[in-house]
Amino acid sequence: SNIAHIYKNIGNCLFMLGNFDEAEKILTESSQRFLAVNDILNYELVNLDIALLKTFSGNIDSSKSQTEVEKLIPLSQSGQKKSSENPLKDARSLFIEACIALCRGLEKRAEEIMTSAMAITEQYSMYNEEAEMLLLFGKLSALRNITSTSIKWLRQALRVAETYSLGIMVKNIIKMLDSLSEDNLIDYSFEKEASKIERKEIVIDAASAQAIASATENIIGSSEAIKRVLQEAKQAAETDATILCVGPTGTGKELLARAIHRWSRRAGKKFIAVNCGAIPKELVESALFGHMRGAFSGAVTDQIGSIEAANGGTIFLDEITELPLASQVKLLRFLEYKEIQPLGVAEARKVDVRVIASTNRDPEKSVADGDLREDLYYRLSVIPIYLPPLSERGNDVIEIARHFIASMPLARKKGITGIEPSAEKWLKSQPWPGNIRELGNVILRAVVFANGPKITIENLECSRKTSSGNNKNVEKLDDLITNHIMNVLKMCNGNQIKAAKILGIHRNTLRNKISKIMQNSKY
Repeated sequence: SNIAHIYKNIGNCLFMLGNFDEAEKILTESSQRFLAVNDILNYELVNLDIALLKTFSGNIDSSKSQTEVEKLIPLSQSGQKKSSENPLKDARSLFIEACIALCRGLEKRAEEIMTSAMAITEQYSMYNEEAEMLLLFGKLSALRNITSTSIKWLRQALRVAETYSLGIMVKNIIKMLDSLSEDNLIDYSFEKEASKIERKEIVIDAASAQAIASATENIIGSSEAIKRVLQEAKQAAETDATILCVGPTGTGKELLARAIHRWSRRAGKKFIAVNCGAIPKELVESALFGHMRGAFSGAVTDQIGSIEAANGGTIFLDEITELPLASQVKLLRFLEYKEIQPLGVAEARKVDVRVIASTNRDPEKSVADGDLREDLYYRLSVIPIYLPPLSERGNDVIEIARHFIASMPLARKKGITGIEPSAEKWLKSQPWPGNIRELGNVILRAVVFANGPKITIENLECSRKTSSGNNKNVEKLDDLITNHIMNVLKMCNGNQIKAAKILGIHRNTLRNKISKIMQNSKY
């Protein structure tokens, strides 16, 4: 059985690398070995992988009629296949059928089946499998030259991978999106910015992965305020002490955490970022510490937690004050003893991970309000670093704006080389409550609307007109988002799965937003 699993993993690796012939040979060998030890479930799962491989390599019979194809895709009236004893097998079967339908030109049918498959992965919290299937379906759509469909499913894959901190998966998805045409990536950038509200992110997605890489490699600015931050960060990077980054939303706390990781002895190891506010409360412990198969209802596979995945490297816990109090106790034990105990595992195991946490709230007030344990606060804030708002950084706003423009492929394509003096003066005069993130969005939109070699004050004012205080009738962004979410929910008769698909966000992200709306608004 162990040898069969090894063959299966090697075959899947070859498949992902595009070596279809060798992959099929290895997977066939794995299938036979599973059958020999009477492991029927894995035998059938490997056969499904082989069917998927043949779909990608084009070795399917495309001469079948649509009626015959319908027979191969036996769905119930609800659009889902009848449940078997293993939901992973059900989801995988539907996924394969969706791929086959897509290859036969039945795009609409394929998407319907794919939606059914994703409903199963969501129901049973199979987030790794969900992201993998979404990525593969997006890749297959691209191979079939169905660009719009490819982008649609890759966007969904990116949201799942980002929400559950599947770092390597995120890189693969962004790389795939980056290979598509630039016009489509502009749309993708706008959608990604909109979907990132209250979610983990770097500084800005400037229309492509190249801009992301550029932004994360440099901390821009020469003001005394940012010099102080960088000096503290470099000194802290020389130790393994826990760091707490405190600063308003959009000041670049994750950017600084990544820089500290690069400057530390752990630079060659993993950096994993987790947004504590984006994980459903019931899944926090599983996401951070992992679980074994059967540990709880829906745990159909073993899952490595984010902390163990970062072993040897650094874990960044964003918005730490959003972590449930029950999970804070377990995190405190990890910080004290450097060991974790996944759900369903009898014994704790040691891990070597450097912890950097962040919050946009006053941590001492969070302690007083009962949102953050006092003992955990002291453990996290061994080295506190305060990131100043953009309004306190003087001329840095101009340097950062120029950097964003230089990082954008669209700006290079349009021949935009800089910012007019009057526009620079305007940039320095703004309060920037959203800090670097807001500045990045304004520059991105200004580049889209610019018609000359330099960004003008008109471009900037146009891109920020909804935040102007001159019009008292303009809705606040939070109210606009709240009203839109509630209207979509009403249109879907309260069905959160349908509403999340229309809104273009993950269902768990929608649940978090609804919870906050119910607590803080008229609804």
